[in-house]
Amino acid sequence: MQKRLLGILASVAVLAAACGGATTSSAPPASVAPGQSAAPATAAPSVSDMADEQILKIDLGTEPPTLDPNKAQDSTSIAVLRALHRGLVYFDKDGKVVPALATDLPVVTDDGKTMTFTLRDATYTNGDKIVAGDFVYSIKRLLDPRTAAPYAYVMCELAGADALLGSDNGCGANPAPTEDAAIETALANLGISAPDDKTVDKRWRGIGIRIEDDVQVTRDGPEVLTHGVPTTVAEIERHMGEAA
Repeated sequence: MQKRLLGILASVAVLAAACGGATTSSAPPASVAPGQSAAPATAAPSVSDMADEQILKIDLGTEPPTLDPNKAQDSTSIAVLRALHRGLVYFDKDGKVVPALATDLPVVTDDGKTMTFTLRDATYTNGDKIVAGDFVYSIKRLLDPRTAAPYAYVMCELAGADALLGSDNGCGANPAPTEDAAIETALANLGISAPDDKTVDKRWRGIGIRIEDDVQVTRDGPEVLTHGVPTTVAEIERHMGEAA
């Protein structure tokens, strides 16, 4: 089985794109009575005619059940969170993984099992600096069984995640821990750390990757995909066969 770890890191973006969000709709064109000509279309305003403050209002249709990034699973919540948050990486208009809060794509070491991100200068809306420890806290909270995050399993390949997610989440052979002491021990051994305020290290279990134009990940070691990410069933099965 193959996974693209950069895609996993951008999983919030994937979920947002998959679930989608409510969008505004335009009214149908007004009908024209027989014998009458339609009114000429109004030209779009030029940039100089626009107000300094541009506001886009979107009808979500309902209140989001939660704005907790670790617990959101409905399309409305995800649509709002997509507008509020960015992770280390995101997707561009062509579906390519690109840096977001990271300055660049990660430096890969340890036979492809460790990814090191450097953060760009960024702040929260209240002015507080975004630091590497914030990402460590978020990932640990996501995988903490006490959080009961519905999408925690997407981080199963992170080193030590199997000890927290357990067999109930299809990650590991043993059940997830329930005792606080066992959970805290597993969290302390999780494969994510912040050596300093600008650096995030993520370690993956039994997986190697290399990064060039595109990324292919296998359990048996690094493999470079030089002709684009496979998109058809035949291409995916072929790459899986080559990695077996």
